[in-house]
Amino acid sequence: MRRAAPLLLALVLAPGCGWFSRPSTWEEWLNETPVAWKAGNHAKVFELCSNAFDAAHLAKQGAKAVLALECMAEASTREEKPEKAFPAYAIVLRDYVADAFKSGSGLRLRNNYGANLVNAGEKQAGLAMLEEALDADEGTIYHSSGNYRLRMFVVANLARAARVFADTPTGIRVSSEILFEIENHLVNERFRQNMQLTLGTADALLAIAELVRLRGDPVRAEEIVANARQQRAVEDVLLEGQQRRPQCEPRIIRALSITSCYAEVK
Repeated sequence: MRRAAPLLLALVLAPGCGWFSRPSTWEEWLNETPVAWKAGNHAKVFELCSNAFDAAHLAKQGAKAVLALECMAEASTREEKPEKAFPAYAIVLRDYVADAFKSGSGLRLRNNYGANLVNAGEKQAGLAMLEEALDADEGTIYHSSGNYRLRMFVVANLARAARVFADTPTGIRVSSEILFEIENHLVNERFRQNMQLTLGTADALLAIAELVRLRGDPVRAEEIVANARQQRAVEDVLLEGQQRRPQCEPRIIRALSITSCYAEVK
């Protein structure tokens, strides 16, 4: 019996042979997340999903890496430490862009990475990522123009991020080309009485107005603000008490069910 006990312990601890073996695959790491999530231990969830991400990246499995990033991003957001997910964002948006596209979450991932970069003080990198979010996947249903309300949310973030870069090409683009796009869109949809397609433009206009003011045109800025206030009154009626922000998106990651929202530039 004395000789059997060490042998039994060795079998229990051996990889793949017992209850205490350490997870090693993407599936095994993610299978442990629901318990930690239910307990509110988001730091543990992040750790588990980070290990899953490493396993997927090592195997060059882009679709799995995207899902692991979704988990890391939400866990770190709940920890109020979104910067923890920055390295994984960078890898996915460099190596697995096609997989992010196929998942349908490319716009949200880019927006959230960009917004969180700006909020963390990495303003130039965040500005570039937000502009990429606005322009990516052109010619497909996943381009930001495919959901005008989401496009306006990204525009508002981009305008806020550009406040310290008001006279750069991006700042000029937002306060001229994109402003013209929005005002023209409002005229057309108001004429068609299709006001649902104008949701989100009020916040975008308000953010752009501040950018125009910073660029030295307070009179034009006030005109934009007046238009934004008129539009906000319309949106308040359309929304009937619903939140102004875009709806969060449900995600199923193995046995873990989460809801991922769109991050906002502060």
